[in-house]
Amino acid sequence: MEAGDAEEALRIFREEEGHFDLVFSDVVLPDKSGIKLTEEIAEESPDMPVILSSGYTDQKSQWPMIEERGYRFLQKPYSLPELLGVVGEAVAGAGAGRQEAKSDEKGTELSAP
Repeated sequence: MEAGDAEEALRIFREEEGHFDLVFSDVVLPDKSGIKLTEEIAEESPDMPVILSSGYTDQKSQWPMIEERGYRFLQKPYSLPELLGVVGEAVAGAGAGRQEAKSDEKGTELSAP
C-alpha cells in the first residue's frame, strides 16, 4: 500500500491492523520525518521491519539513530537488485526474530513453514 504522508500511512496501518510485512519510507516526508513515523509504528508493532531511504546526503547525519534502531537504509538512487536484497534481508530477519520471540514465550522450538 502507498501513502502520501505520515498521517495517511499511520491511518492505513491502523485500519489494516498492522498486517504488513515491512514498512518502507523516505526519511523526508511532507508532514513529519520517516524516522518519527517508524517510531510511532514501532509503538504498535515493535517487530515490524523497517527500510528507510533518502536522496539527501545530509540524512547521513541521522545515521546513528537509524543504525541504533536496527533500521535498514537505502541511499537514492538505488538499483532494483539493491532494493530486492534489502527487502529480502528485512523480511527474513523479521521472520527469524518473530520465530525466536515465539519460541522464547512458549519454551519450545518452532520450525519455519
